[in-house]
Amino acid sequence: MTAIIIILTLILISDAVGDGQRTRGNQVIHHFLEGVMIALFFAIIVIVNYNMLSGFELRWLLVYYLSLRLAGFDLIYNITAGNKWNYFGNSSLYDRLMKTYSFQFFKVLALITAVCSIIRLVN
Repeated sequence: MTAIIIILTLILISDAVGDGQRTRGNQVIHHFLEGVMIALFFAIIVIVNYNMLSGFELRWLLVYYLSLRLAGFDLIYNITAGNKWNYFGNSSLYDRLMKTYSFQFFKVLALITAVCSIIRLVN
């Protein structure tokens, strides 16, 4: 279970850093990190099939990844892209909602949810 949590975290970091590098014009690094993400997803499939995780565990893994993505993707992306850490653009609906309604507290709630899901999975 710990390996899957680590791999999901690495997938998120690879995705955010890759997107940040794409924004900066570093396509080679971006494409490399996309390949890393695909390899990591395949590693999860192998681990899940080998360990035959229960539906309960799979649901908590999904909660972990989605809440970690909400909590951390923008921060990692912004730092990699050279933006201010709390920057939100104007192009996506998500960015406009976050900017307009100051949903930063949702990011904190998502981080707490991610931590709680790890505790639930390893206990």
